[in-house]
Amino acid sequence: MNIPSSLYKYTTFDSATRIIQNQSFRWSSILDFNDPFESRFHLDEKNESNAIRLMAIASSITCRLLTPNDTNTIYEQFKEKRPGKHQELVKANNIINTSIQLFIENKTVDNYLNIEKAIRHSMSISDIMEKTIYGYKGFIDATHKIIKEKFGVLCLSKIPNNHLMWSHYARNHTGIMFEIDIEKLKECTVIANTLKKIKYTEQFPEITFEMIKGMNKELFPEEAKKLFEVLLLTKQEIWNYENEYRSIIPIKNLAENGLFSLPKECFKSVTLGCAMQEQDRNKILCMIHNHLPETNIFENKINKRNYSLDHLKV
Repeated sequence: MNIPSSLYKYTTFDSATRIIQNQSFRWSSILDFNDPFESRFHLDEKNESNAIRLMAIASSITCRLLTPNDTNTIYEQFKEKRPGKHQELVKANNIINTSIQLFIENKTVDNYLNIEKAIRHSMSISDIMEKTIYGYKGFIDATHKIIKEKFGVLCLSKIPNNHLMWSHYARNHTGIMFEIDIEKLKECTVIANTLKKIKYTEQFPEITFEMIKGMNKELFPEEAKKLFEVLLLTKQEIWNYENEYRSIIPIKNLAENGLFSLPKECFKSVTLGCAMQEQDRNKILCMIHNHLPETNIFENKINKRNYSLDHLKV
């Protein structure tokens, strides 16, 4: 995929002062984003193979054995409709536990697949276990938890001087637009390799049978990469005006507060919003001269004849 030679970051005045001082951007959690549909997806939980894999992948992550108390709790939910089925459930639990124990002792792909086989076998022994597995709803919540806690996201736009972007992300044109030189970024950091284009669609992305394995990223790193890229790189069509690109980085690779520093030469230009207060303008110009002396400076002015912004060199 071809990445544009420049990408743009629209920010508030306060965020811009921090960025200029430290030459650092923040890779944020999706918890901080303004779209409640962020990282949503569809999964057919009624599909038998999906249901089995959901339970198996959860078991491979938690490595938790099913205890007698678990068995009793499950049975209590079904005993009125299925009396006398307790021993079948115990037998089914034992089959699953044996496979989980082997996996705990040796965490290989083959031993993981044996958990799937054991769960499928247990469903044929106990219809209570079958209903329990189909009723497992933890995957979606667990996926969101991992995305929120493990990944930082930097959002950039292909489009310079977009009026809506100025309004939504630069506090009604009072903030700053940074132009990032992607060619220089490629030379100086590994961040350029993490940049991906957002896909816009009207439907949630579909999580496939193979992608479910990606929840255990230690065991299935390639599937994990596909899973989390799909979830973090898909947005509703209504957002397509943003022409967004994202850099996704594990939080463990970032500094405190999700910060990552860029070389000064990557800051190609800075544009001041057309509604910036005079005192803020003076402050930010001083900061740019002190911290980013080689960076081009522009400011927007409202055109006197039409709905456009004049982009003027300072």
